[in-house]
Amino acid sequence: MILELHLKRTSGGEGVLVWDTETGELAGFEAEAITKKAEADRKRGFSQNSITGLYAEGDPFHDPAVMGVLLSDLAFTLPEQILKYMPEPEPGIDEKDCGDVKIIY
Repeated sequence: MILELHLKRTSGGEGVLVWDTETGELAGFEAEAITKKAEADRKRGFSQNSITGLYAEGDPFHDPAVMGVLLSDLAFTLPEQILKYMPEPEPGIDEKDCGDVKIIY
């Protein structure tokens, strides 16, 4: 399935990332940076958001939950196509625990 993800960085900047979930190919907005992180996460077998503790095992090139965690770790606001696959946050993590850092789902 080919998804057009409308991504927005919390620090500014937005665009469309085209993701083929079958081949794993990424093109468009921030594709190079996302591919680099996805390759590293695939090697270790999981993606984790370092602030919220969200964690998902698997291949980010083919699994929407893993891609969602990866994108949230890179400070993107997640579009609906990814949000519905997101794992639940770690118990006890909420915005108060993160200080000035906004939790992004």
